[in-house]
Amino acid sequence: MPYNWGIVGSGWIAHDMANALIQEKIGIYGVASGHYSSAKKFSEEFSIEHVYETYQAMFEDENIDIVYIATPHNSHYEIMKEA
Repeated sequence: MPYNWGIVGSGWIAHDMANALIQEKIGIYGVASGHYSSAKKFSEEFSIEHVYETYQAMFEDENIDIVYIATPHNSHYEIMKEA
């Protein structure tokens, strides 16, 4: 069974992870960023169907199996707790 990946963040680390997932033929289910416009642009670049306005909206989606946190390190703990 394939897992539904969600990416939090839309910067260069998120781009690296998205490229790695695509290279491994793993789809990305959704993306959320601190700015919706950034997440929307990221989703268009990587053909991601689900774009969330907030991190919390992504975490509430029961279809998300794995969350990759691609934000600055100092925000990881709080985002991980929310997820």
